Amino acid sequence: MPSTDISEEFGRQALVVGGEGQANLRRARVAVVGSGRGGSHVIQQLAYLGVGEILVIDPPWASIGMKSKPGRPYDENICVR
Repeated sequence: MPSTDISEEFGRQALVVGGEGQANLRRARVAVVGSGRGGSHVIQQLAYLGVGEILVIDPPWASIGMKSKPGRPYDENICVR
């Protein structure tokens, strides 16, 4: 994860949670089960908050009907570490 100055990326948020709180978010590891309708929004908000590591647990299959659902990952969008 590239190091960024807190004031650049999360300045307004750090005013509320403080520098230590933002550092805690950056060190946090969160798992989200399901990346469908609600899960995709949760994942997005966790990323916006600056959570350091987000593990997404979701079935490895997708059907054509799912392509209209927002935030649904597909093979070209998935990063595995």
